[in-house]
Amino acid sequence: AVVSMERTGSGSFRVKIVASALRTVAQCRLSFEKLMKGKTITHVDLT
Repeated sequence: AVVSMERTGSGSFRVKIVASALRTVAQCRLSFEKLMKGKTITHVDLT
């Protein structure tokens, strides 16, 4: 999966998740939802 972030004009970020498998996209999305709710997550692809 490829995850990219780009800053919008208002200063927020748009996260794009691209993968060939639906399950991979769903797993990445759940991690980002946890981040947005303020939970700390550990993932090798996130710094």
